[in-house]
Amino acid sequence: MIALTNGSSENLISGNHFRRVYGNGTSTRFDDLYGLVHINGSDNAVTGNQFSFSVPAANITPSGADPTLILIAGGARNYLTTNNIKANLCGATPPAPPSQRRGTAAR
Repeated sequence: MIALTNGSSENLISGNHFRRVYGNGTSTRFDDLYGLVHINGSDNAVTGNQFSFSVPAANITPSGADPTLILIAGGARNYLTTNNIKANLCGATPPAPPSQRRGTAAR
């Protein structure tokens, strides 16, 4: 997991394999809404990564939530492209905040 917080800016996250499987982590880790990549800053790029998520629905925390793989918690001009996602669950894809929309977003 990577967390860019406190206004972190101009970071490149590329060429990684982020993997979340049932049983890894401890009781003190963040819940599944926090994101495998959590960004609260501007002008960051997340490109060319592999995200693997394999957790039974009954074991997602908080219960009944759609897990988050990449969370843009704040900032502007963050760039996400060409990431590959493999997951055992289909989750909802919320729209980007108005401040981060460019043209028509594909789902």
